[in-house]
Amino acid sequence: LPHATAPPASDTVIADADAEIGGLLGGQPFDWKAGWYPVAELASLPTDRPTHFSLLGADLALWHDGTTWRAFEDRCPHRAVPLSEGRVEAPPPKRGGEKGTPARELLCSYHGFRFAGDGACVAVPQALTPDAEARACAAPKACATPYPTLADTGDGLLWVWATPNDFERAAATPNGAHADTEKPDEQVGAEGEGVGGLDRACLDLPSSR
Repeated sequence: LPHATAPPASDTVIADADAEIGGLLGGQPFDWKAGWYPVAELASLPTDRPTHFSLLGADLALWHDGTTWRAFEDRCPHRAVPLSEGRVEAPPPKRGGEKGTPARELLCSYHGFRFAGDGACVAVPQALTPDAEARACAAPKACATPYPTLADTGDGLLWVWATPNDFERAAATPNGAHADTEKPDEQVGAEGEGVGGLDRACLDLPSSR
């Protein structure tokens, strides 16, 4: 689903929604970014290149590392070029990219920096020596910014947790698809309503396609 974009959320709209939801939650503030959002149908996402998506105003690069769907902030830490304009490639043999291995890396199109699925920088082509490259890759500012993802929920959707690097909280929070197994007493309606709460957890996202 290339270049899909969620509706823009103005501060006024969010404030109004916060007030309404806060009333339902007994006055407690609602954290919009502490939750799972379905961002694309897996069948529509290419695995050979990254895809741009905007979630709650944050630009993301969605890509597949050979085994897992990943979501990064759509910004190379080197020169802020969109990573969604890069490529997905197998690593060279020196990093386990032998023929037949599924591993893939995200390559920035500007200077060729490469990132593993966890966001770690694994290659800096401009480095003059292996030691210099290792030091550059080890720098915290050289890492891409990852978001938690889920793609094995059985609903054919890629889910993204809306806060980057928030893996512990994301792992402890079920998404809309998981609600189906947690509420077995809910019945599916004739038109598919009430699928374990999935209809209440999903947002309709307009597509440019």
